[in-house]
Amino acid sequence: MKLLILRVRTFQWLKVAARVLTDNKIQLGFSKFLLGATITVYDKADSQTPIATLNTAVGGDLATDPLSFEKRPSLLYYRTQLPGKEISNTLAVTIPQDERKIKAVSLEVAPKKTSYQDGEDLNLKGGLLRVKYEGEEADEVINLSHAGVVVNGYDAHHHGEQELTVTYLGLPVAGSFQGSSDW
Repeated sequence: MKLLILRVRTFQWLKVAARVLTDNKIQLGFSKFLLGATITVYDKADSQTPIATLNTAVGGDLATDPLSFEKRPSLLYYRTQLPGKEISNTLAVTIPQDERKIKAVSLEVAPKKTSYQDGEDLNLKGGLLRVKYEGEEADEVINLSHAGVVVNGYDAHHHGEQELTVTYLGLPVAGSFQGSSDW
């Protein structure tokens, strides 16, 4: 009797979100992006030419710049690769086909942690955004750790207060929060 062993490689650490912006623009967000990993995005499952590539020297959440299309696709594809490892199989992410358009994004609740020691990573736990849609669509409350949220302006080695800017799927967030170093 022969025993066939299949090794399935999964990237359970990676979460993917797709949002439709205006004018057939789409943004992909990836959370739990591991240190040194590379994500390559394609418009076709068998394509060899990427439409976006994300990599970083720091782990965390990342989002693509808005990707423009003549016609909104129903799927986009991506592959992941860790340093020194084989590239993953091609994976797909479904693109929402609804016509929800974001009217405004605002800070609902600032993160709980606002004071940091030298070199300490930014902690967005407890932070919430309110996304308002045009028309009769209900508001949506999302975590600041959502893959489509990008926070800029934090320097783990800067002493004193820092004004941080937040975007959600490329749209600016009304309201602000500050972080400060206590060293």
